[in-house]
Amino acid sequence: SEASNSLSPHEVSALSAILSTGSHPMVDLCKLAQKYYYVDGSEGSSSIKRLLKPTLNASDNLKTMYGSPTYNGRNFKDFQWHQIVDNGSGCAKDPYDILSGENPELDSANVTKGGGAVAAFNEL
Repeated sequence: SEASNSLSPHEVSALSAILSTGSHPMVDLCKLAQKYYYVDGSEGSSSIKRLLKPTLNASDNLKTMYGSPTYNGRNFKDFQWHQIVDNGSGCAKDPYDILSGENPELDSANVTKGGGAVAAFNEL
């Protein structure tokens, strides 16, 4: 397929494992975000890659929830997803940059592509 041509064989394999054996089906929330969600800083985009950082900046609840190293999941233990940029702005770091920083072998440009991001999260 066209999508599999843009992914590496490793990414295709990682995604296939998630999609065929996962306990929760993946759902694309793009249409829902396009119609019903706007956050300042997203530049009008409905892409999760563009909504995630400004949503973290806008939500005190998310800052509290993800702002301490207490997040535990299948791939992360005591992880802090909400981190502040070191430039004095008080803004959140882009979670995709944080993900790339967790595994230096990941190409941060590929992590921001949907398939690359899912494969990266699966590997960590």
